Formats: sequence, C-alpha cells, structure tokens
Amino acid sequence: MKIKKLEITGFKSFVDRTVVTFPDPITAIVGPNGCGKSNIVDAIRWCMGEQSAKHLRGRAMEDVIFAGSESRGPAGLAEVSLTFDARHIASDAAPGGVPWGVTGPEEIVITRRLHRDGTSEYLLGGVPCRLRDIVDFFLGTGVGTKAYSIIEQGRVGFIVSSKPEDRRTLIDEAAGITKYKAKKKQAERRMESTRQHLLRVSDIIGELDSRLRSLRLQAQKAERYKKYKGELRDLELWEASHRFLGHWAEDKTLTANREELGAEHEDKARTLEADEAQIGAERLLLSGESAELSAAKDALFELSNKAQLGMQRAQHYEDEARRLTEQAESASREVEELRARIEENREAIAELEFQLSSLADEAEQAQAVYAEQESVYESLRGELSRARQQVEEASRVAAAARTRIARAESEAEAAAARRQDFARRIEAVSAEDEDARSQLEAVEVEAVMLEERQGVIGARQGDLAARKLEGEQEQGRLKDDISRSEMHLETLREEAHRRRSRLESLREIEARYESFQRGVRAIMQRCAEPGQDAVGETRPWTLGGSVRGLVADIVQPPRDLETAVEAVLGDRLGNIVVESHEVGVEAISYLKERSEGRSSFIPMTLRTPQAPGEVVFDALGGGGVHHSPATTVWPVGEGIKGPLLELVGYDRQYDNVASYLLGDVLVVDSLDRALSLWRDQKTDHTLVTLEGEVIDPQGVVTGGAREAATSGILSQKREIRELEELVANIDRDFEAAMERHVALKQQLAEVVDRLQAVLAEDRELQMEKLAVGKDLDRIRRERDQFGARRRSLNASVEDLRKADTQAAERAEQLLSLLEEERVRAEEAERDSETRRAEAMELAERLDGMVEALSDLKVSASSATEKRASATATLERLRRETQEQTLRVERLTSSGSEQSERATVLGEDALRLREEASLQMAEAEARAREHAERQGALEERSSILARHEADTRALRQRVNQLTEMLSELSLRQQEVRLKRSAIEEQIQGRYRDVVLLDIVYDHHLRPPVGDEEADRMDQLRGLIERMGEINLTAIEESETLQKRFDFLTSQKDDLESALSQLETAIDKINKTSRLRFQEVFEAVNTKFQEVFPHLFGGGKAKLSLTNPEDMLETGVDIFANPPGKKISQNIELLSGGEKALTAVSLLFAIFLVKPSPFCILDEVDAPLDEANVGRFSEGIREMTDRSQFIVITHNKRTMEIADRLCGVTMEEPGVSKLVAVNLRGSQTGKARIATDTRPAEGADSAEAVPTSA
Repeated sequence: MKIKKLEITGFKSFVDRTVVTFPDPITAIVGPNGCGKSNIVDAIRWCMGEQSAKHLRGRAMEDVIFAGSESRGPAGLAEVSLTFDARHIASDAAPGGVPWGVTGPEEIVITRRLHRDGTSEYLLGGVPCRLRDIVDFFLGTGVGTKAYSIIEQGRVGFIVSSKPEDRRTLIDEAAGITKYKAKKKQAERRMESTRQHLLRVSDIIGELDSRLRSLRLQAQKAERYKKYKGELRDLELWEASHRFLGHWAEDKTLTANREELGAEHEDKARTLEADEAQIGAERLLLSGESAELSAAKDALFELSNKAQLGMQRAQHYEDEARRLTEQAESASREVEELRARIEENREAIAELEFQLSSLADEAEQAQAVYAEQESVYESLRGELSRARQQVEEASRVAAAARTRIARAESEAEAAAARRQDFARRIEAVSAEDEDARSQLEAVEVEAVMLEERQGVIGARQGDLAARKLEGEQEQGRLKDDISRSEMHLETLREEAHRRRSRLESLREIEARYESFQRGVRAIMQRCAEPGQDAVGETRPWTLGGSVRGLVADIVQPPRDLETAVEAVLGDRLGNIVVESHEVGVEAISYLKERSEGRSSFIPMTLRTPQAPGEVVFDALGGGGVHHSPATTVWPVGEGIKGPLLELVGYDRQYDNVASYLLGDVLVVDSLDRALSLWRDQKTDHTLVTLEGEVIDPQGVVTGGAREAATSGILSQKREIRELEELVANIDRDFEAAMERHVALKQQLAEVVDRLQAVLAEDRELQMEKLAVGKDLDRIRRERDQFGARRRSLNASVEDLRKADTQAAERAEQLLSLLEEERVRAEEAERDSETRRAEAMELAERLDGMVEALSDLKVSASSATEKRASATATLERLRRETQEQTLRVERLTSSGSEQSERATVLGEDALRLREEASLQMAEAEARAREHAERQGALEERSSILARHEADTRALRQRVNQLTEMLSELSLRQQEVRLKRSAIEEQIQGRYRDVVLLDIVYDHHLRPPVGDEEADRMDQLRGLIERMGEINLTAIEESETLQKRFDFLTSQKDDLESALSQLETAIDKINKTSRLRFQEVFEAVNTKFQEVFPHLFGGGKAKLSLTNPEDMLETGVDIFANPPGKKISQNIELLSGGEKALTAVSLLFAIFLVKPSPFCILDEVDAPLDEANVGRFSEGIREMTDRSQFIVITHNKRTMEIADRLCGVTMEEPGVSKLVAVNLRGSQTGKARIATDTRPAEGADSAEAVPTSA
C-alpha cells in the first residue's frame, strides 16, 4: 500500500492546488529552511487522521488552513488527498480483505477537508466516512499518525528517551496488535456497559415482580367490581325507565289541562280587551279637558304672580331711594371734615421746611471731623497689621526650622531601624521561597496524575453522551407521538360526542314527528308505544306491524335533489304507507274515535295500471282513486336531468308506491328551462327544478320560499343516516388510536428505563469528574499560588535590598541637613523678637485713639438721624394733604348723582303699584270660572272610576287564568326537566346508554320493588366499601407480565453477551501476547544485527521490563557503541549515538515488519558524514520492502534518492514544488509541479520537462 500521489490545496503554505507524485522507491524533499518542506509531512499526517494541532505545529486545527500573505487573502478551506497503490492491499492491509472505498483495481484515495467554520469532512474512495473508518483502515499496517511509518527529528529522540511503556508502541504496531488493543478497549467498554445494563435490568425485574404480585390482587378486585357494577347498572336502568314513563304520562295530562284553561283565558282576554279600549277612549276625553283646565290654571297663576312681582318691585324702588338720600347727606358731612384737616397739614409743612435747613448744616460739620480722625486711625491700624505679620512670619520660619530638625532626627533613627528590619526580612523570605519551591514540585506531580484521570473519565462520558443523546431523541420522539396521540384521541372523543349528541337530537325530533300533522303524529306515536292497550281504549290496537312507515322514510334522494323531491311531494311526505286498504281504514277509525285529526294512507297493494295512480283514504271516511294519464316518452336535451323516479333511491319492495308518487315527474335545471319545455309542449309531465319550482301538466307554477312544516325532512333523515355511519367510523378510529396510544406508552416506558440507566451511570461519572475537576482546580490554584508566591518572594527580596541601600544613603544626607537647619533656626528667633517689640508700641498708640473716635461718630450719627426724621415727616404730611383733596372731590360728585337717582326711583315705584292693582282684579275673575269647570270634570271622573273597577275584576280573572296556565307550564316544564334529568343522570353514569333506546327493553318488566331497591343499596355499599379500584389493573397486569417476560429474556441475553465478551477479551489477550512475543524476539534479533552494522561495531539489545506481563511490559534499550561499555542509561550517549541507535531500531522493525512507506523528516541531521553514509546504505537496502520519502539537507542522503522534489517560495508565504527525476542520469530531467491543473493523460501535476 504505497503512496502514489499527494494532492494539497489550501494547506498551510500550499495555497494553490499542488500535486506531488511518488513513482520511485526513494523520494527526497529538499529546500531551504522555512520553505515548507515539513508541511508536506504534516499534510500526509493530517490526511491520515491526525487530531492534535500541536503535532502539526499549530495551536488550533484552523491553523492548517492558509492564513494569507502580503499578496493573497486567507483560504476558505484546506484539502489533502492521498492516493495509495491498491495492488498489494491484500498483503499490506489488516485482515479482512480489500476495504471499502477502493476506487478501482489499482487505487485507494483518502481525502480530508477542513473549512474555516470548523466543518470537517473525510472521504474514502470518494465516499463520505468517519474518522474512525480512516483509523481502522490503517490499524496493523505499520502506517498511521502514531506508527513508525512517519519519523521526524524529534521522534528519533523520543524513541530513545521515552519511557519503556511508551516505547513498546513501536513493537505493538509492528506486531499488528494495535487493532486488537482497540478491539479490546471497545469490548471492555461494552462489558462495562453490559454490566450496568444487567444491573439495571435485574433491579427492574425485582421491581416488576413486586408490582406484578400487587397488580394480580388489584385485577381480581377489579373483576368483582365490574360484576357488581354490571348488576347495579341493570337495576338502575330498570328503575329509571319506569320513572321516565311515569313522567311521560304526567306530561300528557298536563297538556290536556293547559288546553282547557287556555280556551277560557282566550274568551276572558277578548272581553277585557274591549272594555279597556272603551275606558281608554273616555280617559282620553277627560285627559283633554283636564289639560285645558290645567292651562287655564297656569295662566291664572302667572297673572297673580305678575301682580305680586309688580308690588315687590315698587317696594324695592322706594327702599333704594331712601338709602341713596341718606348716603348723599353723609358725604356732605365728610367733605367739611376733610377741608379742616387739609388746612392743619399745610401749616405743619411750612414749619418742617424751616427746621430742615438748620439740621443739614449741623450734620455736615460733624461728619467732616469724624472722617478726618478715622483716616488717621486707619493708617495706624495698617502699620500695626504689617508689624504683626512680620512677627508671625519670623515665628513661622523659626518653627519650621525646629520642625525640620525634629523630623530629620526622627527619620535618621527610623532609617537605622529599617535597615535592621530589612536584614531580618531578607533572611525569612529566602527560607519561605525554598519551602514554596518544594511544595510546587509536589503539586505539579499530582496535577499530571489528575489530568490523566480526567482524560479517562472524559472518554467514558463521550460514549455515554452519545447513548444519552440517542435515548433522549427517541424519548422526545415518543413523547411527541404520545402527545399527538392524546390530542388525536381527545379530538376523536369530542367529535364522537358532538356527532352522537346531534344524532340523538335528530332521532328525538324524528321520534316526536313534530314536522307532521296531528293525525300522522297520533298514528306513528301509537305504533311506537309499548304493546299494552292504552288506558281508556274501547278496542285493542292491532296495527303496529302493518304500518310500514311514512313516505319520507321510503324515498332517499341525493343531496342535490332533496329540495326538488320535497317540492313535488309536499305534504305527501307525511302520508303513511300501510300493508293494505283494511289497515288504512282501521287507522282512520282510530283517528275518528279520538278526534286526533286527519291523515292519508297509501297501501302496498296500490294498483298501477300503465301509469302510477293515487289512492288516498280520507280521515272522514271518503275515498277515491285517481289515475294519471300513462306516459312512456321522456324528453332529452340540455338542462334536463331525467325522470325523478330514476334519480331517487328507495327499497324495491316499494316500487308501486314510488311510481305512484314520482313516476310522472321530470327534473330540469332551472325554472326558465321548465317553462320553455311546457310552452313548446315537448312533455306533459310534471316539471320540477333543482331549487324546488314545480309546473304541473296544466301549467300551474308553484315556487317561492317554502315555509311548510315538512320542509327539510329529507335532509334531516339523510343527516341521520350520515351521522350513524360517521359515528361508527369514529368509534373504530378511536379503538385503533387507543391501541396505538397504549403501545407508544409502553415503548416510552422502556426508553425511559434505558435512559435512566445511562443517566445513573453518567451521574456517577459526573460526580467523579467533578471531584477530579475540583481536585485539579485546587491543585492548579495551589500551583499558581505557589508560583505567584515564589515570584512575589523573589521580588520582595530585591525590593528589600534596594530599600536597605536607599536607607543608608538617606541617613548620610540627614546628618548634613541637621547642621544647616540649626543655623537657620537661631537667626529666625532673633528676627522674631525685634518685630514683636515694634508691634507692641503701635498697639498702645491705637488704644488711645479709639475712645475719641467713638465720641465723634456718635455726634455725627445723631445729627444725621434728626435730619432724616424731619424729612420723613414732611413727606408724610404732603401725601396726606394730596389724598384728602382727592377724597373731597370724589364725595362731592357722588352725592349729586345719588340725589338724582333717588328722585327717579320714587317715580317708578308709584307707576308699578297702579299696574299691579289692575292685574289682581283680573286674576280673581278667572279663579271663579276655573272652579265651575273643575266640578264638572270631577263628576265624569267618578263615573269612569266605577267602570275601571269592573274592568279590574275582569283583569284579575284573566291574570288568575294566566297564573294557572303558567303554573301548569312550570309543572309541565318541571316534569320534562325531571325526565331530562333522568336521561342526563343515566347519560352521566353510563355514557354508552341512551335512555330512550332502552325504555322499550324494560317497560314489560314490572316496576322495581323493595327487593330490587334493597339489592341496589347493597350493591352500592359493596362498591363503596371496595374503595379505590384500579380498573386498568387487568390490562396492566397482562402488559406487565409481558414486560417481565421480555426483561427476563433480555437479562439472559445480557448474561450471554457478557460471557461472550469475556471470551473475546481472553482470546484477544492470548493473541496479543503471542504476537508481541514473536515480533519482539524477531526485532531484538534484527536490532542486534543492524546496530553493529550502522555503528561499525559495538553491541545492543532489547529487553522487557516485566516479561511476566506481555500485555503491559515496557521495552528497554541497551546500547554499547564501539569502544564503550554497555550502559544501563542510554541518556549518557551523545546526540549522534542516540539518533543512530533509534535508526537501528527502526531498521530492525522494518526488516521484521516493513511499513508500506516510510517518511523520514531530517532524521539524518544529528549524524556525521560517515554515519550518514551507513544510514543511506540502509535505506537503499530496504527499498525492495518499503517506499521512502526523505526530507533532508544532507548531500549524501540526496545522492541515494531516485527523485528530488525541491520546495521553493518564489512568492512570499506561498510554497511551490520543483521535481527532478534522477533515474538513468546524474542530472536527470527536471519537471515543475506547480500547475494546479495537470495535462490531459498525465499521471501527476508536473509541467512539460526541460533538459538540464
């Protein structure tokens, strides 16, 4: 299974599609550092399923996608395809023959894509597959991301330096047992899962066993309950049927009483209506006269009010005139007083103006003296303030100097103390850092162990998550199905109830024959009653079996012809079909004897000569036969539907009846069509349209809106038939849906049990993971804390040392500073004393000036206040004089106006008194006339009152009859409600029972006696004492038994599967031990041969760390290069010796189990010139077994290559390939493989060759 071709697109630096072919045994890939050589190895590893971005030299898997360069944008996806030679697949591949995905007899193509959004795809032979399929494909072949087929420089060191347990993976891969290990891990996971399932199934079986015993007891109790319930049901239906019939008879009696009282009520009501009309007319006349008197009274009242209002207005005018006269006199007196005050104020103003002139001079002199002395005082105050400031400044300078001296002395003492403290702290921090270092090492070891355990738990949780997701999806699907099933059942249940209610209503209406005449109802209801003779009958009823039914029961037209048939037959839909004429005559006699109305009867022995005839027996005893003229020709044409008889369905035993009723009728589409046929005399039949218009042979047209009692009878009967069929279909659908619903619930219970088992296991793992996670978080936090603590401690030591140095320098500075500050303090003290003496002298001078200045200020203030007071008094007197003058003017004007107004009001009052006297005289005359008319009206009203009393007595009788009718109606309604209550009670208890349907089954039985009533009480007591009943226990018991049997068989299957898995694991272990031992011995032998060949001497061997455990033992390497003793520690070898030892082991493995191909990435880098030669010879010798792809910088290695592929980077960031074929020529032929679209027919993407 050698590599034929590698196609790269968008992977790392290979942004363009690049095709690399490997037709030769040895292909060398060369190029400068950083050109992208190793990206080819990464592409091969990635395509083979590598999942670690770190192994691909990246941080995340998206890093393998071309990220862009200076001239190109980033790629959207990375795609790599590997084409293998399938001709040797049978020998190279794992057992099982040619795998799926082989595209033909010669090639297998493996493709991997990664999109930038994280979407990943795998294809095997162009068919989408899983990563696991890719990994399984390479297991046991020596090829894979972890196998010895790909060796890079770091991998060489790993082979030598790794743990013995890790080193054995090379032997495992060579022995082909990696696939057995994978199968073993899968089998162990399945075993663990099987054990958990077995434990869960055992628990469930134990629970089911106890539940099954309980359900069997409940089922037996449910059987007894159903027996008692059935017996009680029969007795309750028997008792309810007789009560129902009693209420039915009472309803009939109440109906007769209502009819009798109704007649009397109707007569009395007519008389009352006439009397009330006469009283109404008389009351209307009296009302008119009363209205006239009322209007006259209103006019009299208005006239009287008008006279009184005039007298009141006159009195008001007189009072207002007196008030105005008094106000004018008062204003005259106030004017005289104001004029006297004005004279007094003018004299006071003149005196104050004279005083103001002398007060102004006195105030100005006092103010000038005060201002001069105050200026002198302020000057001295300024000098004193400046002197005090100088004293304070000098004192402040001295105090500051003393403070600085004290601070410097204190700081010097603190610096010495700090240096001592720094020394102690440096010693303590160093010891603490050593302790933190040892704790950090211990924590890091524990963190590694916990991370490994966390990985194991994560793998197990991944498997459980997949099973949980599958179970939840199935549970969700079943819940949705059950929800939809419940909704469907509820819909069917509601639909059945709705349809059944409608059907029962229609049947009840049909049974009462409300749409037919009284005679029809009497005959049909009598036929439907029980077979006993009715009370009061003069002869027994013997016609029940001879009455076939109504015409409406016989004909069954299609929906579109119902209107037409009802229009043609009309009242004849209510005709009764009987066996013979004798039956019709006897029924007529029955109607006559009971005065039950009329009806028509059609005998089955009806004669139909050439055309149908009509035989009608009248209820009054008359009868006759009428024959229609025979007609056999029916017109045809547009709009003619055909003879009605042929379009209507009916039972063939009623041929004569149907022919008589419908044989002469032709159906057309419209009235216009019917009129056209009749006018053209194309037929002498009765014509009927689809909308119900009828034209008889003589041309009489009947149509319009039908309001007959029989309208809609046929559609009602059709609806009953359709509802009966629909209810039956719904019941069947409900039973089927219920069965499916039960099955879905059972499936859901099973899924829930499985899911609970998974959840229980997941919870345990989650708890363990949480515990490990918490421990790991704790360890990581402790590690971070210890690391941070060490960094903090180191930083603290440095800080302390720097602080100590700074403290020493500061102490020296403080000593020189102290001398300078002491000199400054002494100078400041002397200056402060001098300034203080000057300030005291100025203060004494100011104290002497303060008292004299105060006396001057008092004198100036007194003069100023006197002047201000005189000015204010003068202004006040001037304002008062002005206001008083204005007041005199206003009072003089208002007094004149008030006198004039008083004169006018006196004249108006005299005129109003005269008018009011005349109006009062007229009002007295009108009052006498109104009294006479009122007496006559009262006399006529008393006559009307006596008539109304008689009418009230008649109305009371009518009301009494109305109440009696209402009571009868209420009683009848109560009876009917009781009857309905019995029906509803039975319907509520037994939903599948309609009382009207079963009355006939129980009416022949005698009424329920005391024995039956006691038995019902006994049964109710038994049922009540039984308590809660699980009616589903019988079905649940059977279902649970089936499930118990199923789980028991499942338990047996699980135990068998567990045994098979244990056997398989034993077989895998046995095979793995045998293969490992065989391959190890062979590799060890070859290693001992190859090592001295590559080293030019020396010895080496492999040994097992635990030969007793071939499945877990590690592999140790012991190497003795020429001239050295054999070493137990291979780490003591030089880098070149380690590399050559690793190469020796790889060559030994290849000699035992060669890999189809081998990729060596700069493995020869640590080797010297001589060792490179031996390394190259070894590769050349193994080319007959394997294909080699070598990445190298060494010329000696390049010389053995059959083909050189140079990687260049002409465009920054973008790798391209140049291939050189060296076979047959030292220079060979150069081919450039940069074109992303190979030439037609070429086996690679190489360009046209050019000669070297």
